[in-house]
Amino acid sequence: MSLFLIILLAIGLCFDSFAVSISSGLSCSKISAWKPIRFAIILAFMQGIMPLIGWLITGEFSVYIKSWDHWIAFILLLFLGGKMIYGALKEGKEEERNEECNTFSLTKAVLMGIATSIDALIAGVALALVTIDIVEGSQTQNVLFAIGIIFLVTFLASIVGLMIGKGIGKRLNLGTKSEIIGGIILILIGAKVLYEHLGEDNAIPAQLKTEQSDTRAKVICFNIRLAHSGDGEYYWDNRREAIVRMIETENPEFLGIQEGLSQQVSYLDSTLCNYSYIGVGRDDGADMGEYCAIYFDTTKVIKHQSENFWLCPTPDSPALGWDAACVRIATWGEFSLKSEPEKRFFVINTHFDHVGVEARAKSGEMIIAFVDSIASGAPMILMGDFNAKIDDNSLSPILEKLNDSRPKDSDQTPYTFTGFGELSEWASVIDHIFTRGMKTQNYRVIMDNYSSPCSQLSDHLPVAVEFYDVL
Repeated sequence: MSLFLIILLAIGLCFDSFAVSISSGLSCSKISAWKPIRFAIILAFMQGIMPLIGWLITGEFSVYIKSWDHWIAFILLLFLGGKMIYGALKEGKEEERNEECNTFSLTKAVLMGIATSIDALIAGVALALVTIDIVEGSQTQNVLFAIGIIFLVTFLASIVGLMIGKGIGKRLNLGTKSEIIGGIILILIGAKVLYEHLGEDNAIPAQLKTEQSDTRAKVICFNIRLAHSGDGEYYWDNRREAIVRMIETENPEFLGIQEGLSQQVSYLDSTLCNYSYIGVGRDDGADMGEYCAIYFDTTKVIKHQSENFWLCPTPDSPALGWDAACVRIATWGEFSLKSEPEKRFFVINTHFDHVGVEARAKSGEMIIAFVDSIASGAPMILMGDFNAKIDDNSLSPILEKLNDSRPKDSDQTPYTFTGFGELSEWASVIDHIFTRGMKTQNYRVIMDNYSSPCSQLSDHLPVAVEFYDVL
């Protein structure tokens, strides 16, 4: 979102503050210099702090806020306007009105600031859903800069509105009628806010809606190859910077890795901005052994819950499963996109055994048992290194419930495991992304090594797909 659009947003948000300022200037013919400035600062502060709050709480709370924001604004403005009219009718005398005019009291200023800035709170929710590109720096720095612009524009608009209102009041010599007119204006502003929101979804400015529409999200499945000293030139330390470049360039909402050891998971966690992760080491349920971690972009994704289970007869604790050579685990989370917080879905990441045929078959059955129990009927993404081609029997239970995101007529490379380029009988598509309850597009096997000193990022190739229209 450019500086120009942020300025347009600030202008759009300040109109109610501008109108309220005219009303307030009109209602008092005698105004000291500092009270109007304090009044304008309060209006501007509320107009600036509300987007910050909206940006910070973006998620499922925003749905409830958006449902009630217009009623809050209407009730506050109705109360303030009615009180202004009642006070004018009761006082009657111009001299008393000039001496006792309290339109610029701290309490009234704060209430007016809240009433006129509710939409700014929802706009803050929208700011979290778009990329702001005003200054060089983090997204947080850009958001704070945008909020500063909103504050400045609202302050200037409020000062101008107060001057206009004061000028009209003096020129027309309205007496107590000016306070009555000011109260009516406040009530009309409240009615306008209520009218605009009832039955319409326009709490977020149109220029922001355009950038949110047609939501697409990307998921990448990637076996990063454990940090093994025997890998020589392909050791993790030689590949990790290029892997980070790939992730930052692709910018996925979700990244599921396999074979990551604690040091690798920690490196990615500390290097990738805006990402958090779920997952544990498979050997002890803490930090020992390989992870099937799921990284997610916290600026675009809400995590609701997460857990792990082991692919063995005792799914709640680590153990070898059947004829498996290694302990195997699945990590799952329930998420939603911040652009559609009401649409929840599950993401599962796993790694089937490379030796045990029975273990792979049982693992497929366990995954589906999970799908049928905890995630019954919910939209879902299942990804991982399954150590099995798509026609393997171990994947049959999965394909009965979920869809393969790789098109049958795909022109992508016919393998995802390469053994660092030394193709063998294992060179085939064994890394898969399955989905349910959503549409997918742009399936890709990422071939670029992103200027790595190694020929490939790993002995597996990353697999990416976009999803949308979550049910």
